[in-house]
Amino acid sequence: PVVWDTAPTVFVFTDGACTANGKAHAAGGFGVLIVGGQFRTTKISGGVAASLYTAAPMGMPVATAAAAPTAAAAPAAAAAPTAAAAPTNNRAELLALCWGFHALLQGRATGRVLVYSDSKIYVNLLNGGFAKKKADGKESTLANGDLLGVAVGLFEQVKKQTDCVLTWLQASHDKPLPAVHTPLQKLQWVGNDTADRLARAAVGKELKLETTLAALNWSSPRVLKGCSAPM
Repeated sequence: PVVWDTAPTVFVFTDGACTANGKAHAAGGFGVLIVGGQFRTTKISGGVAASLYTAAPMGMPVATAAAAPTAAAAPAAAAAPTAAAAPTNNRAELLALCWGFHALLQGRATGRVLVYSDSKIYVNLLNGGFAKKKADGKESTLANGDLLGVAVGLFEQVKKQTDCVLTWLQASHDKPLPAVHTPLQKLQWVGNDTADRLARAAVGKELKLETTLAALNWSSPRVLKGCSAPM
């Protein structure tokens, strides 16, 4: 009999970070790690603009104010930032998911894909919660509706061309890697840890994309001593 191999060919880890979360001088960053297939080891990171976001024609999340990342991203139109668009940890988490989905589309991902986020809120919303809110006419009550709309649209496109599953993953900085673990558990731990590092390093920075042929380094995961990402 034929036995189909359903093992994921591509893994995506996303994370967001924000310093002074909820305050006027807040600054955010996002990080994305994609491992496997034609993506090899791809890292995407950048700052979170103090503005609303929209989807460019190719699906790229683009800031609508002058605080857009860099010339590497689509140019931004002039618009005044609003309080609702101030960088927060939740907006950083959503932007990371948007860039992860966008990369999968641009990289022509196919087959089995696992996308991980440590944000339960947005994993639940993207996995049906938003559709239920919309059916009830309550989608306007959701925070960060601009980025959520972009993420929903991109996720739907990704699911049309891949067997994509979006899953919540407990943050690595909240739980050390168990002494006894499976290869998948180690990949999940190191993947989330790497996305977290990218996000924290990208707070207030320009957009950055790096693809390498080298495998993800699992040799010496960070030893944690009460360390946590900026919230």
